[in-house]
Formats: sequence, structure tokens, C-alpha cells
Amino acid sequence: MLRVAESPQEALACDQALSLSQFQRRWPGLDPTALPGAVLLEREVAEITKARPRTVAFVALEALQEAEGFALRHLAGVAEMRYALGARPQDWQTDAAAVHLDATPDALWWSPEGVAAIEYDIRYNRDLVLRKAQDYRRIYVRQYWGATRLSRVQYLQRLLGPDPHTRVLLAPWLGG
Repeated sequence: MLRVAESPQEALACDQALSLSQFQRRWPGLDPTALPGAVLLEREVAEITKARPRTVAFVALEALQEAEGFALRHLAGVAEMRYALGARPQDWQTDAAAVHLDATPDALWWSPEGVAAIEYDIRYNRDLVLRKAQDYRRIYVRQYWGATRLSRVQYLQRLLGPDPHTRVLLAPWLGG
């Protein structure tokens, strides 16, 4: 696990929503409802697309109080990728509350090498993954894909091939 180098307020301002389990892993013993501007929400969500839904608690910005579980799940997945990469909040911009079927990534990371595309995979079909990857290759210095299950990570690695500018991460936003 990454050492926490940011406050929960900084993380939430950047990531917008985390699963309660993510929050508790990073700031054990801290009550998320004590954070100004944060709310605790429960939503019926599936860990991955087409899985059985269950009730999941999220810590989110007040502005997301009415957000669908799908959007919160997506934000939490992108946040898990940020933690895995060790990216600082000030170097990260997320737009993961919406699903993008074009060349718009879920987040951008101003990494030491330049701007990188961040894509949290929600089990996109093969053609969409390949189209997004091709678009990202033209626009960004690197691309990072994330998935919550190891089997999906391995599938994406095979599909995207041995590109030195592409990396696939395990991003278990719910557990791990």
C-alpha cells in the first residue's frame, strides 16, 4: 500500500469520491463525515459491469450527493489508479463521473514525462478499447488502463500488446 502523503480533504477534492473501504485503508480511524464538504452515501452498485449489485458506501463531495452508483464506482476506480501510480492531487484532473466513448480519458495525469491518459475500464468491448488506445497513443505521452479484477487486467494487457507507453494496473477500488 502507498504511504499516505496527502490529507483526506486534498484526496477528496481531487478524486471526488472514494469507496468507504478505500477511505478507511488510507486514513484508518478517521470519520469521513467529520470532513467539511464530504457526505457518506450508499448506492447499489456492481463491482464490475454485469456483476451482481450490492450496497456500497462511498465518501463523496457534497456536490455528488445525487450521483448514481455507477458514477461513484467509476470515480473510485480512477482514484485507485491515482494511488497506484503515486500521482499527487495537484498533478491530476478527473472527469470520471461521466462515461466517455470518444478520445476523452477518465483523467489526465501531468506526470514527470508529460501528460498521460488515465482510463478505468468498465468492461468496454474490444473495438472500443482498441479505438481509445489508438487515440490516446496519438495525443498523450503515456496511457494507463485500470481494472478491478486481475483477469480483466490480463485481458487488457494481451489486447493492448507490448507497447512501452501503455500500462495496465490492478485498481481494486472496493477491496484490496
